[in-house]
Amino acid sequence: MNDADKLRVASYNIRKAIGGDYKRNPARVETVIGSLGADIVALQEGDYRFRGRAALFEPEALYASTGMRVIDLDNRSPGLGWHGNILMVGPDVKIERVRTIDLPGLEPRGAVTVHLDVHGRPLQVIAAHLGLFARNRKLQAATLVQAIDPSDDVPVIVMGDFNGWGRAPRSLLPFQEALAEVSCGPSYPASRPITPLDRLFYGGPLVPTASGVWRDDPARMASDHLPIWAEFRHDD
Repeated sequence: MNDADKLRVASYNIRKAIGGDYKRNPARVETVIGSLGADIVALQEGDYRFRGRAALFEPEALYASTGMRVIDLDNRSPGLGWHGNILMVGPDVKIERVRTIDLPGLEPRGAVTVHLDVHGRPLQVIAAHLGLFARNRKLQAATLVQAIDPSDDVPVIVMGDFNGWGRAPRSLLPFQEALAEVSCGPSYPASRPITPLDRLFYGGPLVPTASGVWRDDPARMASDHLPIWAEFRHDD
């Protein structure tokens, strides 16, 4: 399988760049992102929560340190993301369409959906950070399933921090019924991960070939979550 046939994605809750030492250090997060070797990275908690959701990072600095571009959401927010959700792509990924989604629930939550061209192949990516309450999470998951492209030839990857404890939480049932899940492993807490809060689902002509949790020392310190990752090949 050559590089054009391989797709590598990752999802990472960076906790606003506050690490295991409770110090805010965006440079540590940049180091981890750069080490993932992914074509597409979804970040959660990527902007300040307060301060009007101001940006933690400069896009130019992220590109210089990781080689990845931040997708411009054009949402007139001072931050780079939508409710803290940031999507980054590598040099071989073309951005075709971008849309932000407001999610139902008591807390302000959102998601980002993008249509991409990766090595000449279409791909939809949905990135989200779901709520803390199970009832809200189920509604939010159903909302995201409705946002999936209905075309059979457009594969989709849905990833993020879904806040679902345990192996198959019922609050994520809409994902489980519509998509297949890649088992990456426990990602939280970073110091001693015991539960897969961060998850990745997929649909359409994709075959997962590898997956896991990024467990190196910089990742263990940079946030309270570890990044998850997965590799796919196209099933054509």
